Amino acid sequence: MGGIGKMWRDILTIFHRHIEANPQSYPTVKITEAHKENGNLVVSILGAESDKFINGMMRMLAAYASIVNEETGEVLRKFTDIR
Repeated sequence: MGGIGKMWRDILTIFHRHIEANPQSYPTVKITEAHKENGNLVVSILGAESDKFINGMMRMLAAYASIVNEETGEVLRKFTDIR
């Protein structure tokens, strides 16, 4: 997960630990890459194509990452400003 800020790395680590702690629920899910592209967090994941929970979590993580400072987690704008 190189090339991303500490806060983004921390939230991805928590998400990764959830996946690892629940292999019965996510036997094939693997986070393969995380990087910053055009100021946005981009996460590549395998094995979750039809998993609504994992896909929802990915959307939530991307939305959260888009409103906080990637290093500090400071909120940069209101969540309601996301389109």
